[in-house]
Amino acid sequence: MSGGVKKLASVVIGAVVGFAQGGPWGAVAGAALAFYAAEQQEKLNTKSPLRDNEPSAQTVRSSKAPVRFILGRVSTGGVLVWAQEQAGAQGEGEWLHLVYVLCEGAIDALENIYLGEEEIGSFGAYATYELVVDPTQVNAFLKENCPDWKDSQIGRGLSFVRISLFYSAEKFPSGIPDTRFVVRGRNDIYDPRSNTAGYSANTALHLLWYLRARCGVPDDEIVFETFASAANVCDEAVTNADGSTSQRYRSGCVIGADEQRTGVLQKLEAAAGGHLIRVGGRWMFQAGAYYGPYDFEITEDMVIGTVTGSTEPTNDSSINTVRGTFIDPSQSWTETDYPEVSVAEWIVEDGGEAAETLTYSYVTDPYQAQRLANMELRRRRAGGAISIPMNFAGYNCRPGRVVRVNLPSLNILGEFIVSDWSMGDREGCTVQVKQYEPAIFDDAVGQPYNPIGFINLPSGGIGSPTNLTWTQDTTAEVIQGVLSWLPPSGIVKEYIAIVRQGTTAIQSHNVPSTSTECAINGLPSGNYTMSVAAVGPMARSGEVTITVSINGPPIPESCVVQSSIDSIVLIPSNSQNGLNGGTYEYFFSTSPTATSANAEYLGRGLSFTHTGLGFWTNYYYFIRSSNAYGKSSFLYVPAQTSNDVSAYLAALAGKITKTELGQELAEEIEKIPGLQEQIDALDGLEGYKPDETYEEYDLVVQGKRIYQATGPVPLNMPPPNPL
Repeated sequence: MSGGVKKLASVVIGAVVGFAQGGPWGAVAGAALAFYAAEQQEKLNTKSPLRDNEPSAQTVRSSKAPVRFILGRVSTGGVLVWAQEQAGAQGEGEWLHLVYVLCEGAIDALENIYLGEEEIGSFGAYATYELVVDPTQVNAFLKENCPDWKDSQIGRGLSFVRISLFYSAEKFPSGIPDTRFVVRGRNDIYDPRSNTAGYSANTALHLLWYLRARCGVPDDEIVFETFASAANVCDEAVTNADGSTSQRYRSGCVIGADEQRTGVLQKLEAAAGGHLIRVGGRWMFQAGAYYGPYDFEITEDMVIGTVTGSTEPTNDSSINTVRGTFIDPSQSWTETDYPEVSVAEWIVEDGGEAAETLTYSYVTDPYQAQRLANMELRRRRAGGAISIPMNFAGYNCRPGRVVRVNLPSLNILGEFIVSDWSMGDREGCTVQVKQYEPAIFDDAVGQPYNPIGFINLPSGGIGSPTNLTWTQDTTAEVIQGVLSWLPPSGIVKEYIAIVRQGTTAIQSHNVPSTSTECAINGLPSGNYTMSVAAVGPMARSGEVTITVSINGPPIPESCVVQSSIDSIVLIPSNSQNGLNGGTYEYFFSTSPTATSANAEYLGRGLSFTHTGLGFWTNYYYFIRSSNAYGKSSFLYVPAQTSNDVSAYLAALAGKITKTELGQELAEEIEKIPGLQEQIDALDGLEGYKPDETYEEYDLVVQGKRIYQATGPVPLNMPPPNPL
């Protein structure tokens, strides 16, 4: 099992308290994955900016995750509350069982599941799942396959998904993949128009549900007729700029129980372009639509004080461009820019662009986002507000009512909508109104929505890497080689490099998109298939493949022999294939019939000097390459020491003295001075004279010979004398 899976699956999570028969969410707060609690704590801090995109965009692994509520159609990561591998010590081919809690309450449907942005169906038998909605008894599959799943872990009141992954290094190279669920939310949304409950994406009905279920507003404080009217507005069919039609206001939201209620209400109001109104302790709602014409007129005889305010927009309100983001289902449900909405005449009038950014985090329709931005632009541009002190006739001017203000003395005549009011027993009513006209709710947005240039991928998916190349590393044994490639066109999140031997995945590597190479090591000798695929935001490319041979070192290709009269130097080489960080081993024999099996080992190195050898003698060497991945065959190298002594003699010329000679030779040389005397005596030799006598050792010449007297010689005794 890969490291990523082991990290999570090696810890068998205890019983999920919230799945017990107690409250519907007790387990989520009580058990989840404590293994990740510290890591995720900051993300769950409501004061942290990381909380802005949670809970819908992330999978939360924590023992402190708040309850969630899903309304409409959304994509969510869920809360991972259980992970346990199957019993035994299996590795490859082991099952891991995960439980993700989607929300409290019964959902309408689970449309799809994405594992690492790939549909779960693409994993075939390697991934299975089961949707469990508001169960009343323990899940049979989890009870049978998870040894630690208890009978008390039921999950009442929850919607959760069981996912089982069959481990494969090829299918799950990074361990547990990021998981995302496309969900149709709660199926108990009340509709006052039909007095029934079910699934709905109607924003007005979402607001009504939130007021009743989460804000605890009792039914007798809600004016259901206004919500029914707003729901009708939300359901109106609207023609978009590209000729398609859609309903006017739809929303999809994942609401955390710890989110501020005022923030949720504001985002729901923004998704419908409307306003919640509370008058006399009762709640009403108006969606973004023209609610005129007026049915009440404010005249000067109703005014009892000074009218304040301005019908002209303030500098802050004088915007001419609106841009922002929405949630785009076609772009993996990411936050995406919608085309900006602007009025060219106002830009010219203002002398430049004055922009405002509006984010619609509950809107999943680009045309709806543009309609909302267009309405807000025109509302802000329409003018300021005026405050009118009135007599008790102002009681008729409840907030949200469209009135006509007819004040000739102030040159004010037009249609307004009441935005606020107050009253007392002495000062009457003070009514605040804002300019109002049908043009504010014009649905024309100016241009069709085109996601190209935001987070869109090519229609054919992401391309495959090209020019896959294997470069063998010959400098060290740490790295066997480097796999490199050229990136494809399109957005790449990462690359996955897989090394296979036959059909079995031996290694898998995740390479960040900023790199286009992967170092490979740890492979024993053999033939391998190496593949690289690119992973984008929504797709994974096809694999590009190369076949690589990781063998032992090659046989030495050649060997240079340098001989002297008593040594041999061997210098083998591999100029074509290299050693891949290896060296050479040396064996020798003096027998010409010897083989490598009975040769004597000398040593190892990139070169070797064999010393102490005989003069003009044959030697037979066996040399092979060796590295961490194996040993090569032997290279047979016969060699001979030299018989050339000329170099030695030249070196000794004039260098030998008496001290370098042997003792016996020195004694003989010492006799040379005595011989010199005898040689000197030979100078002046004469022939024999019979009339002379000679003494012992005298020398005479007789014929061609020299004779020496062995004693006194009388007259007339020429040599040779008879014995």
